[in-house]
Amino acid sequence: MRRLSLALLFVIVAGLLGCPQRQPPPEPEPARVARELFRLAHTEPLDEDRIDRLFDIDREDRRRSALYDALAELARSGEPEVVRIEPMGGPDEVVVDLTSALPGGGAASFSVVLRTGDDGTWTVGWFDGPGVEWPPPRRRPDQGLSTSPPPGDVDDVR
Repeated sequence: MRRLSLALLFVIVAGLLGCPQRQPPPEPEPARVARELFRLAHTEPLDEDRIDRLFDIDREDRRRSALYDALAELARSGEPEVVRIEPMGGPDEVVVDLTSALPGGGAASFSVVLRTGDDGTWTVGWFDGPGVEWPPPRRRPDQGLSTSPPPGDVDDVR
């Protein structure tokens, strides 16, 4: 009986030593870049070089200040979890959907659009979530304006 136990133990140990451990598959590059966006948002002060790597936006671009505000909003959420990666019209543009825990409880859903350049690096083109969108939507020329007919042109309704 003791020999059987030792033999069984030997087989188990030999099997464990001989079998390579399975490594999880590497995270897809778009997922890594989308998660990096959230890590950037949690750094104080913001790292300008990381911003330059993640965004194709000049330092003098007026959208940069809106980016700082949007990153401050992202910083309110926890470490994101990638839900899915979907191509958008071609292999050089994808959307990464993520969820993140909120400090007061609950979760929030975010989407990040990534584009790949000629050099193969992925950059953030757009992101949104609860209370945050970058770049901010453009206002239409007529948005927020209203017109009324001059007095006397409106029929009395009684």
